[in-house]
Amino acid sequence: MPRCKASPATRHLRMRWSTCPDEGLLVEWGEEPPMLWPPTDDADVGRFYGYSKAAIDQYTARRTQVLTVPPASCSVFSPERPPA
Repeated sequence: MPRCKASPATRHLRMRWSTCPDEGLLVEWGEEPPMLWPPTDDADVGRFYGYSKAAIDQYTARRTQVLTVPPASCSVFSPERPPA
């Protein structure tokens, strides 16, 4: 069986078992992506996949927004009363 000559496109060639039971082995190449679990830095993941700084900033700002309006009471034991 002929061997493939390594090229920049096939660096870090590796095989692993698929997580899908209908598939066997998967072939992967290139740098390993950042782990998604446990949660990692969203900016690191965005940079790895080639997103722009503006897109990463927009996404992380949306994910870190703080709720500024307190939620209304939803207790069935002490319902809110209208002002007298």
